[in-house]
Amino acid sequence: MAVTVGAIRVGLAPAEWKPAEALLGLLGTAAGGATTLAAAVYDGRRARMAARRDEVARLIEGLKWAMYQNDGISPFDLGFAVWTPRRDWLRRCLRRPRRLTDATFRARSKNRHASTGITWTVGKGTIGRCIELKDIVAVDLDALWSRLRGCDEATWMGEDEIEVRQRLTYGEFVKAQGSGTVITGGHVNYVLAVPILSPTGGTVHGCVALDMPPGLVPAQLSEQHYIVEGLRGVADQLG
Repeated sequence: MAVTVGAIRVGLAPAEWKPAEALLGLLGTAAGGATTLAAAVYDGRRARMAARRDEVARLIEGLKWAMYQNDGISPFDLGFAVWTPRRDWLRRCLRRPRRLTDATFRARSKNRHASTGITWTVGKGTIGRCIELKDIVAVDLDALWSRLRGCDEATWMGEDEIEVRQRLTYGEFVKAQGSGTVITGGHVNYVLAVPILSPTGGTVHGCVALDMPPGLVPAQLSEQHYIVEGLRGVADQLG
């Protein structure tokens, strides 16, 4: 566009283009301004996300230290993540459960670092149920699934869809058993998820989740426990 305006000014363009010089100049200025504005918005968004991620990391490190001091739980056995629904407008139009992402924050256990490969959605798994119910959800997957390890698909599909299968397909259940969420001895994790709610409590924005070996879970882990309060502090910061 700038080249065209320049050609008009030096007389290289047809004379009939002369009236359009001012308009083209204005459009060029607007386009340049829009590009600058878009870049500024993008940079600002990245800065905000980085600041939020740093604050979450700071709070999580504090909780790890508290768990080590109070209960002797090694930070290497702990995994933390912030799960939020993706902006899947097509899935929302089709009334399909929204997919979840841990892009905001993820700190995997040093001992169980691999991913399950499962696409988590609202309502699926402990984190999905937490977001669906807008409430704290804690599940000992070892106690829940130990009798089903190695079962066939018919047996799996015969279990309660929500309370036992947690809306996982048989293939996803197999993935969960063979992934990095499996700890020494073939057991799967204890998962605790706390919802991220708006200040009014009416809207859920995701959840903060902790996973750890079931054998390390402190006794009397209630809603008033310091671990739950620590996760709630992270959720409040994000809410």
